[in-house]
Amino acid sequence: MIEENVARELWREARALGDTPSGEWTFPLHVCRAVASRPDGLDWSYEHLSGWEELLELDQLVTELTLEGDIEPHQIYSVTLGVHLFDESFYSVTGEIPLPEESEPYRGRHAVQMAGFEGDSLVFVGSWGSRWGDNGFGYLSRSYFEKHVDLILAVRPAIFGPSLKLDNAWKAYTWQQGRPGQFYLSDLRDLWFTENAIRAKIVTLNNTEHSVARRQLFDFHNRPFEIVELRVGNELCGRLHLIHNFSEGKSLIDELWVPPQSRRNGYGTYLAELAVELSQGRRLHARLHEADSQGYGLSRAEDFADKVGYTCEYLSTTRPNLALAATRKDS
Repeated sequence: MIEENVARELWREARALGDTPSGEWTFPLHVCRAVASRPDGLDWSYEHLSGWEELLELDQLVTELTLEGDIEPHQIYSVTLGVHLFDESFYSVTGEIPLPEESEPYRGRHAVQMAGFEGDSLVFVGSWGSRWGDNGFGYLSRSYFEKHVDLILAVRPAIFGPSLKLDNAWKAYTWQQGRPGQFYLSDLRDLWFTENAIRAKIVTLNNTEHSVARRQLFDFHNRPFEIVELRVGNELCGRLHLIHNFSEGKSLIDELWVPPQSRRNGYGTYLAELAVELSQGRRLHARLHEADSQGYGLSRAEDFADKVGYTCEYLSTTRPNLALAATRKDS
């Protein structure tokens, strides 16, 4: 059980990202867009994870790096889960979410914030207030997780954290300590706030100057990961996430998003062409997340993919939830 004072502390941590309260995150798409459209833009990133073991590893990282109390959990990672819930979930007095009975009414998908692990259970922050469950917290067993959690979104500050710059600083630090190649998490704690610089340039689109800003990071699996934002003045025109897999000779567009008010201006095409440039001759792939395929989203994505030179294949996967995979024809 989580004591009330600890519950309040965890609640604050889970809401620290906070432009949109988790109570409104009834569909995981909103979590991505709340981060992508933040005024501080490139200071935040997000990526999709796939399983329980990754969350255990991430929780261990967060726990180790926050032992000294000088780093807050949300300065490392914050995790949102997309969960399918059933009727009994809303009446749990302990916060434990039971596996549903065969005839139990389905209540829909919901997004909750992970708060760590306790024993064999994953702890999450509910959005039904502190009177629900264990002072507002709930518990998912691994059995429930495997069957009914279909999205894991890890949000992290992009201004620091894993990157080539941090990796080089870490290697230099161990050389200075006289133990090259020997890495400890305590070293990473000391170096975590190594700033990841922004590279920027000006381009002219539609006879107007736009800024193209880029941060180069490592993702959770230590693959080079680039975030690009296109803006005119302070207005966001588009965002690109590009993951590089050097060992397999390919790059992946995990996100290419243009805000609705900025569409039909060629911004998507520009970002798609920039991805070709940044992939440096590697095979280029793209994927459409299920949340973006709703309504006309799927057909529009297919039309856009064809326009910029991709062939498409329908998918139905979870963690991440994908609806479409695309491969560039000339890559």
